[in-house]
Amino acid sequence: MPEGSLFCPFCGKKFAEQDQPISLRKEIFIYLFDIVLTPLGLIYFFKYFRNSDPIKKRVAYASLIITIVTLVSTVVITANYVKKIQTYYINSPALQQYKNLGL
Repeated sequence: MPEGSLFCPFCGKKFAEQDQPISLRKEIFIYLFDIVLTPLGLIYFFKYFRNSDPIKKRVAYASLIITIVTLVSTVVITANYVKKIQTYYINSPALQQYKNLGL
């Protein structure tokens, strides 16, 4: 059988998953995926953190760190944005004319 085959050439049965290295392109994709779709970055962490390959472990922990940092920064930015909007509308001169309506 040819070296590196994923399927049996005779019956078509899939061989056991081979531990293939992660390319630089795949690493960049994982990191960008973590930033753009923050909570879903945990998929790659759980996929690679128990692997014996040190490069895959490094990718897993980097993915976890990027996910946590992006999630925390998104929450902080959103909270500050909502606070600014509330402050603007509370102090808005256009809304001050309705202050005495009892609402």
